[in-house]
Amino acid sequence: MTEENIEKLSKVCPVNLKPGGERAWSLELTANTPECRDALKEIYENLGPESKKFLTKRLVVSDPELKRIVNESE
Repeated sequence: MTEENIEKLSKVCPVNLKPGGERAWSLELTANTPECRDALKEIYENLGPESKKFLTKRLVVSDPELKRIVNESE
């Protein structure tokens, strides 16, 4: 994930940086807004298969709609 993608996601999706389980850190998405959903979809559409796996392991998503976007991208 590029710096530009991280910046875009963090501008439109409130996130918390937190200690990770499998990884040293995770990003917790905390809001489900149209802008956040669009940014998440766009980022996943532009990532290769390995990058998608990596990002999916880093994201912590509890909202069902955001979780669906992440799961559909795998």
